Amino acid sequence: LLIMLSIITTITPVSPNVEGLLIIDVIEGYPASEVGVRKGDILLGVDGVPTKTVKELSSILDEKRLDNNLSLTVLTSQGLNQVVYNTRLKDVADAPRLGIVVIPQSLLKELLESYQKLSITNPLIHIVPPNLVLGHPLSDTLSPFYTSNIGEVFYQFAHLFYWIWFINIMLAIFNSLPILPLDGGHALTNMLRKTIGKEWREETLMSVVSTITLILWASIIFAIIVPFI
Repeated sequence: LLIMLSIITTITPVSPNVEGLLIIDVIEGYPASEVGVRKGDILLGVDGVPTKTVKELSSILDEKRLDNNLSLTVLTSQGLNQVVYNTRLKDVADAPRLGIVVIPQSLLKELLESYQKLSITNPLIHIVPPNLVLGHPLSDTLSPFYTSNIGEVFYQFAHLFYWIWFINIMLAIFNSLPILPLDGGHALTNMLRKTIGKEWREETLMSVVSTITLILWASIIFAIIVPFI
């Protein structure tokens, strides 16, 4: 976990000095996808007008008709080349659409700083996998927008060390459950034997432990199966 957090301290937003909108998703079959815009690109402007905020982009598109041609100035994620795509808007449910999901470039630094702070003040955040944490710099959605001075392998290394830690801590927690044959079950047996079970016969003691074990195993199996029913 410490190695993973050390790697996190080395990452920075891609093109931090570029002002635009990060394209975090491109919907297939829509104008942006059809002309070659890809997830990870940065939208710099529409028809030569800069798009630094989502509001600015919406304002520009609101003024366009479906039959209007428009040009998208994009900084590609591959090679960081500036490209201009020509396309038209698509009418979906009476609303013209480009088919992209965007966030402001400035949000990258804020999300990274927020995560770095939470990683120390709220350690429980590390029990949740990156893809389930909103704004996690190692999530599949945001990782393409970050770089590191250790190279492109930072993402693979950070994920490797995170999952090594995560699997081990989950195994440790599971092993501590008071059910046999796990270590937690043996600990429960010894605790009962030395406390309230001092006067019990061994058969009674083991019956109590077995009952607890069956109840907990049934609960675990029930929790796994129910979502699929």
